[in-house]
Amino acid sequence: MTRLEELYSKRDVFLDYEVAVPDKLVNEIAEAESVLLENLNDYMSDKVPTTIPESELRGNIIVALEYNDFNLSAIYSSCAADCIALSDMTKLPIEIALEEEDDEEIKSISKSASIPFIVKFDDGKIIKGPEAILTMIEALKYMGLERASLFDKKTFKGFKLVDRRRRPDRISKDGKKFKWQKKVDDWYIYSQISNGTKVECLNEIAKMLGITISIEWL
Repeated sequence: MTRLEELYSKRDVFLDYEVAVPDKLVNEIAEAESVLLENLNDYMSDKVPTTIPESELRGNIIVALEYNDFNLSAIYSSCAADCIALSDMTKLPIEIALEEEDDEEIKSISKSASIPFIVKFDDGKIIKGPEAILTMIEALKYMGLERASLFDKKTFKGFKLVDRRRRPDRISKDGKKFKWQKKVDDWYIYSQISNGTKVECLNEIAKMLGITISIEWL
């Protein structure tokens, strides 16, 4: 765990209990972030173009790049010299092609057996969806998405099974958009995993929360 990750982890404890984050911790996080941003600025300065294609635009042009866990997720632009908020800028549509590593991950998932399952809770609740992913989602909702989001024993490209963050979509070679997660009640549930991994995660989350469940393959 890096220094910044450790600080974020400490902050999360205060946020989870809805308690004000101490000023000292806030300042430590800000200082650690500023160091990383300086390094990022040095890196970006060597990558971004120093000129833009000719246009009829005059004056200042502001361009902002938004990254979600190191992946470019959006580009914003504006001609307003005093623009400081992304909400005041124009969001440009972008298509991010699948990387070879992502492509291999998709192939691996598609090869896994698509066998449905049911989840039985010790209070008598039985969840059986038409698809394995829907069964998993409903089981997570029944256990509580916020509580399930605490499960970080297994992550997928840095994203938790239940996360507030969205992994950017990818565009396949044939132009189809590939989504890694399903949005449920303002949470993002990682859906592109094998059914075996779904069952494994549900068992681990139930154990973490002290809930007794049994899962049966159909």
